[in-house]
Amino acid sequence: MCLLICAEMYQVSRLQHICELFIITQLQSMPSRELASMNLDIVDLLKKAKVIGPMHLLIRIF
Repeated sequence: MCLLICAEMYQVSRLQHICELFIITQLQSMPSRELASMNLDIVDLLKKAKVIGPMHLLIRIF
């Protein structure tokens, strides 16, 4: 996640895209039980994504 934040901060779009794809792939491949047991604050993630702006990340997760 830190790498994604740095990529966005320094506007390295290719690295940002790779990080987003990695996160999406990891979330999609996790079993639902594992996702349920994680401490994910989906509302907070959505708020951050809206501020940062990776709309394709939001669309792919949901």
